[in-house]
Amino acid sequence: MTVKRVDDGRVSNWFNDKVNVGDWILVQPPEGRFSLRSNEGEHGIVLFGGGSGVTPVLSILKSALRTTERDVKLIYANRDQRSIIFKDEIDLWLAEFPERLEVIHHLDSDGGFMSVATVQEHIRGWEEAEFFVCGPTGYMDTVEEAFKASNIDAAQTKFERFLSLPDPDRRDESAAVVPEQSDDEVPYVVQDAARRSVPRRALRERADSPRVGNQGRPQATLVLRRWVLWLLHGATQERQRQHGQS
Repeated sequence: MTVKRVDDGRVSNWFNDKVNVGDWILVQPPEGRFSLRSNEGEHGIVLFGGGSGVTPVLSILKSALRTTERDVKLIYANRDQRSIIFKDEIDLWLAEFPERLEVIHHLDSDGGFMSVATVQEHIRGWEEAEFFVCGPTGYMDTVEEAFKASNIDAAQTKFERFLSLPDPDRRDESAAVVPEQSDDEVPYVVQDAARRSVPRRALRERADSPRVGNQGRPQATLVLRRWVLWLLHGATQERQRQHGQS
């Protein structure tokens, strides 16, 4: 798990400023289709990572190199040389798999933002590959446009996009909006800190409250593929109560 501080980022700053070694947080298990499947054949794998979006991409890179014989190409975009995370680890994988792994670092400080033409150049010769993309919205949109321009089948591509609920303290129109879904579309409920079942309708209502959670502490809320993760700085007290501790 990687949390990179972002200017005005609600969750990244909360993690960096409030969470300490030894704290407990409650999260839902991983969910989604952004994963490597063993039955995808022998076609190569092309990974696009932008900034901290390289985190899930790097996991796929490692799995592919360790568990398959497939060739892997990583195109990793960052603001500048100092912004590259996991550089030493990526270099170690390059040294171990020089015949199967190719890594391209794109630095905005040197050549500007990645363009559609640049993406097309990087994927030339890899048109039959399986593609994974994770990064900032603008970066992902550029890559997706390049895929369409290169006639890459959408079935070959996987995108990991992150959405967050509107900030209840800001209440401005620029905040991200979570698409509405019918209550029948997702037939499960999630649990709150006390492991009580909470219908999705109640979660939407709860998201409108600026202060919820244990003892009035604010909760940081993320929406990832229809899962709501309640990240509680006060989860330690909850865990103690569950175990009968004072």
